[in-house]
Amino acid sequence: TWNLDCNLSWEYKPGSMLSIVWQNQLTNQQNNINELFFNNLNDFFENPTTNVFSLKFTSYLDYSTIFNSKKYD
Repeated sequence: TWNLDCNLSWEYKPGSMLSIVWQNQLTNQQNNINELFFNNLNDFFENPTTNVFSLKFTSYLDYSTIFNSKKYD
């Protein structure tokens, strides 16, 4: 199994964040193994990969700025 994860996070204002994630996975399950290391490695990397891309956006919302709070006198 080969896993590669790349994460990029940016806090653009306090409490708010943008995250970008890319994941690459390569899996090979075979019963026969090549005796030569580099031949075995080349066979492994010829298999198809799985790529996952995700984007996460979180934002801090201040209740008092959204709904004008009434001040009591």
